Amino acid sequence: MANFGPMRDRFLHLLRDNLQLFGVRGRFLDYGAGLATTSRFLLDHCAMSSGLAYDPAFAEEEARHAASGALGPGLSLSDQLATLDEPADLAILFDVIEHVPDPAQVLHEIHGCVRHDGWLALTVPYNAHEWGDDDEFYGHLRRMSRQGIVTLLERNGWNVIRVLDPTFPTFWLARRSYLLLRRLRGTSFGLEPEIAGSDLERSLRSPRHVAWNPAGLFPRLLAADLVPWDLVRRFDLYFESVFRGFELFVVCQKRDGGEPACEVCALGVCSFHRFFDRYSLQKCGYCGSERVLPEHATAQHPSAEEKTYPRSMEGLVTALRRRRARHVTACRPPENSLLDVASGSGAMLKVLQEQGWRVTGTASSEALAARVRADAACVVVGEMAELPGDAAYGVVTLFNVIEHVADLRRALEQLDRLVLPGGTLILEYPNGNSLLKKMLGWRWFGYDPPHHRLQINPIVLADSLGLRNFRLVRETHFSLEYSFLCFAQSLANLLMPFQRDSFYRWLCGRAGGRLGGLWAVLSVVLFALAVPLFLAFQPLASVLRRGCVVRQVFKKTDFGAPRTKNRASPPER
Repeated sequence: MANFGPMRDRFLHLLRDNLQLFGVRGRFLDYGAGLATTSRFLLDHCAMSSGLAYDPAFAEEEARHAASGALGPGLSLSDQLATLDEPADLAILFDVIEHVPDPAQVLHEIHGCVRHDGWLALTVPYNAHEWGDDDEFYGHLRRMSRQGIVTLLERNGWNVIRVLDPTFPTFWLARRSYLLLRRLRGTSFGLEPEIAGSDLERSLRSPRHVAWNPAGLFPRLLAADLVPWDLVRRFDLYFESVFRGFELFVVCQKRDGGEPACEVCALGVCSFHRFFDRYSLQKCGYCGSERVLPEHATAQHPSAEEKTYPRSMEGLVTALRRRRARHVTACRPPENSLLDVASGSGAMLKVLQEQGWRVTGTASSEALAARVRADAACVVVGEMAELPGDAAYGVVTLFNVIEHVADLRRALEQLDRLVLPGGTLILEYPNGNSLLKKMLGWRWFGYDPPHHRLQINPIVLADSLGLRNFRLVRETHFSLEYSFLCFAQSLANLLMPFQRDSFYRWLCGRAGGRLGGLWAVLSVVLFALAVPLFLAFQPLASVLRRGCVVRQVFKKTDFGAPRTKNRASPPER
């Protein structure tokens, strides 16, 4: 049914929409191009500049036709993949996986033809229960399950970003009806002489013949202008995640290296879990931690510490940040020194510096660092790895930072170096085991894509630090700054499904125009109504250790450490 005009148009429109969603443009490789219909569509409707239509079944006559320029500017046609002179930004693999004897080899071959972080869009028949006479007609070698296709892609160097089934229910019903009519009429695809031959021969011919007889009454009625296919496409949008049809549309991004090991536990493999908004959730099959893909450059999305709050809120935010100093001074460290990673405005640094502590902060830009240096605090621009090699502190704090780091395993190694023996490490971050997250799914505010890369299982993170001789001494599941905000904004996301995090976006100066401001105002009303619910929910979440925000306090063991005098402690009277 892939050669049925309305269904082909459905997939081409879906391809265009997803390329626009992810900002994909440039050069493409259409692998197994057939009659190059998709290649022409990419050039005419998808802002692609040039491409190669490759198919090993191209005849010499077609190659001469391409050489004459009849295919149009920017498009070349070949039966040799070696003619691709530079890596492509996008590879297209429409209805190929089911025809080739070794799909893994094809995916590996395409992987080598696509640039770093390049893209792959493919369609493939799936769902073995949908096997029919048309599979024999086209020489399909297989129908895999949805999970089997995802696994195949991930094992061959591709991160699966989006999986959709555009065939259910409309085209599924049309196909089922057509196959039933043929059986009732006693017509079998497999008995027709024009499709005789081996599976491979039928596969090579599949783009050039169609199981849907264009002269038949049923196909002519379906393809007629009387059928409002634009409305049908809009209707089918609501069923794209039902996965009861017969063909998948998948968007992938190239991954360099081996299988995507979980950054939190280092034991499991992260696999496609679900898609929301424009992001994919990759979930670890071992510890349940999640990461968000695709990852975007920080230049496109400001870091968490670069949020600009309304003037009316700055006083409250500063007061909450200064309050953190009380938690630091209660740690009784071996040395009154502090490293605050991503210190923001530096409110906590200022308080502790006034109390005689040696304080250092980090900032992502010189502009942020200048704000903190105005209070005479020491600020390093850059990541933790850029701190001096001999630097170590009695207390190291990461408030809502660990979920942002680019490499969690490396960050934990750096923290081991930065905390003095007997010192304290304080981590606060969204709880990947949150009860509200379990209840609301992707509507949970704590995802905050693309800023939060990771959703961390706090139990597994504590185990990882424990193996580095960090003992968990205290864990709380309430944050005065974020717990209620996370709870209320999550409920607003549930009750107002046409927006996401509108109040928080307004709070951070990212309201998104008048409509975003309107959603933010409506969110304030819901926030007020959510107060009694929060007062009932938070004690339960704290008892179950399933709050929206978790704060963990670790003590680094002083095993084998020399006893030294506290250099920064106040002088004795």
